[in-house]
Amino acid sequence: MENNNPLNEQKLQNEGMHQAIPGEEQPPRSRGSRSFNERLGEADLLASAMQANQEALTPGGGGVDFVSKLKGVLTEIKDINQEQERFKASLKSSTEKFMLKSKEMAQLVRKGRRIVKNEMPQVSWVEFGIKAIR
Repeated sequence: MENNNPLNEQKLQNEGMHQAIPGEEQPPRSRGSRSFNERLGEADLLASAMQANQEALTPGGGGVDFVSKLKGVLTEIKDINQEQERFKASLKSSTEKFMLKSKEMAQLVRKGRRIVKNEMPQVSWVEFGIKAIR
């Protein structure tokens, strides 16, 4: 038997749409919303604790091979993350250079059009890509 109670439907619709109230304890974030650094820290902690307790964990598959593989993957992902951060910094720098050059180009084009309009007859403006509008 379905419960078609309007209050229950409203409660279901509002679920997950909770507004934060200052001073109110925040609900825990879902698994998928953890930051990369949080997940990396958890994996690092797990690897260290597993290494410290290898003897007890070996029968379940948490021996030297597993811990070594986990630590190796952690090292690789940290290296890849550092590389990505360098790329992001480089991209930001390139974007700034691009924007400056783009502005410079726009200024030069405006100046070039003014020169053409002042020095050439209007009928020849089309040759310079300028529409004959005055």
